[in-house]
Amino acid sequence: MNLSARVLTPPPRPGVLQLLEGVLTHASMSGGASRLAFLRADLGRELTELDVSLSELGVKNGSLAERAAAQLLRSPGKRLRPLCVFLASRVGEPSSRAGVQKLALACELTHAATLLHDDVIDQADLRRGAPSSRAVFGNAASVLGGDFLLLRALRLVQESGYSELLPSLLDAIDAMVYAEALQLEQQRTREVDLARCEEVIAGKTAALFRWALHAGATAGGLEPGLATAIAEAGAGMGRAFQLVDDVLDLSGNPEQTGKALAGDLIEGKMSYPVALACIRDPELKSALDTARGDANACAALVPRIAESGAIEATQTEARRSASEALQALEALPGCAAKRALISIPTLIVERVK
Repeated sequence: MNLSARVLTPPPRPGVLQLLEGVLTHASMSGGASRLAFLRADLGRELTELDVSLSELGVKNGSLAERAAAQLLRSPGKRLRPLCVFLASRVGEPSSRAGVQKLALACELTHAATLLHDDVIDQADLRRGAPSSRAVFGNAASVLGGDFLLLRALRLVQESGYSELLPSLLDAIDAMVYAEALQLEQQRTREVDLARCEEVIAGKTAALFRWALHAGATAGGLEPGLATAIAEAGAGMGRAFQLVDDVLDLSGNPEQTGKALAGDLIEGKMSYPVALACIRDPELKSALDTARGDANACAALVPRIAESGAIEATQTEARRSASEALQALEALPGCAAKRALISIPTLIVERVK
């Protein structure tokens, strides 16, 4: 895939550029707007190029697996993970712009692969407000689409010029698979265990955010101590991101989130706020078990979960993880990329979708 010798015509989906504007807006609040001006143009090109690459997958004469993948990739996404790759690499001096682009693309494809698989596990008909791949092409095609994206992601890292990052991406994927299996087991046993919820969060979401920032830092040539610090910031961002996701499932606007309210409750998932609510209100668990699979009954239990204080407490935990991520980022040398990076934890905890 030639990432530099093409005319950049962005797909009709400006979400990632709007996110970049949000990053810069937050940075300007701390007086850094003028110093971030070059990022507006430079990263704008990188992110547009990423979207072009994503939009090209499976659009013409692709296999069923590629078309199933394309169904998801055409939908708007936040692109936070590749943005983290780009920004982390800019803290240093990457030896290969094309190589960083491949790492960012690999990160987004890995994330997309997990969504394709998740929708089969959850039997979800909607993803990002559009019909899911499994709803359009069937479960088997959605699974194959996820497999196709994972293989493409691994090949991109191998071809990036930073192949030393391949083992750590494999470790991240391993953690993600383990976490999904753990979550599935927890759904079946209905065990109320916050420690298990933390394990799921660490593997399901934090692992890939951690890899995104570590990969960018490595490509940027940062010394090992700084690369470790930025990776830990990624883990904190990922934990905050998943906790906010869990909150939005219970309190978000479906028109903004693109998901049904209380979807996790309907599926019987023991998310962090649900487990915490069950600990604070022991009789809640039996009510949730009875309501499982019934959208109206699950929605009716949301106020009870809120009354336990679990939603507010989960929001507090998300803010704490974001704050820890910010502290880890303080170890980085001062530069425009750092000032953009330190706005991302705030964007994560304030997001509404």
